[in-house]
Amino acid sequence: NKGTKPNSIVCADCDGNGAKLCTQCEGSGVNT
Repeated sequence: NKGTKPNSIVCADCDGNGAKLCTQCEGSGVNT
């Protein structure tokens, strides 16, 4: 998927910019 963003550095279950903590991930593990 070309639209997949890097996982969070601190939580592999989070997708997004990789800069936020796991507890800040939104929805189904989405880190925006």
